[in-house]
Amino acid sequence: MTPYGILPALICAALAAAAAAVIVLIVIFDIKNRNKTGKKAFRQGVDGASAGFCSCGGDGSLLFINGAMRKVLDAAFTGDIRYEDIPSSVLREGCRTEDDGDRTFLILPDRTVWGVYKKETDGGAGYAAFDQTELYGKRLELQKRRAHLSAVGEKIRQYNRSLDAVIRDRELLDAKIKIHDDVGRALLSLRSYLNREVKDRGSLVNLWRVTVSILRRETAADVSDDRMETLSEAA
Repeated sequence: MTPYGILPALICAALAAAAAAVIVLIVIFDIKNRNKTGKKAFRQGVDGASAGFCSCGGDGSLLFINGAMRKVLDAAFTGDIRYEDIPSSVLREGCRTEDDGDRTFLILPDRTVWGVYKKETDGGAGYAAFDQTELYGKRLELQKRRAHLSAVGEKIRQYNRSLDAVIRDRELLDAKIKIHDDVGRALLSLRSYLNREVKDRGSLVNLWRVTVSILRRETAADVSDDRMETLSEAA
């Protein structure tokens, strides 16, 4: 994993753990009967937090919600909010959600992004919401970089394929040039043969058999038989 992927993953893991811990505490303090002074102090502390927290019973009834969560939900949803399944509530115009594993990104019209975590509990559920606008931006940036790297990789693969084609064309051209030169040498040998008084027909026949075999795309010529009939058949 690249360094760009490690940091968001660690941050997400830490936030998820923190969210789960706080949610459990909220549900415990709301469902169980603690002393009133401690419960009030706890409520005041959570209510003043920058992160949003809420809990609900199994029937969807709201047990606890702090100020930050109420602002987030009011900005994102319209009508009756389904606390038992907040992401399924009706979104306001300009809002959208995006699932990402154990959390749901809640994108508001002002482009702020909240990561909403859900924790199932006995007889209900709890939610925690954290402002993850910067983290979401890093996530989008990482996705763009991955897409760019993928596009670059595809271009490199296309270049390699083109290079292979160029190499094949060059090898084919070299082969054609070699055949042209071989045929030229054979013609020159034939001319020299005709002009000589002492003629070595065997060498000439072998040369032309090799040339004809190349033209016929044979891998190797059979030069063991130098009969003129064989040369005539090949030609």
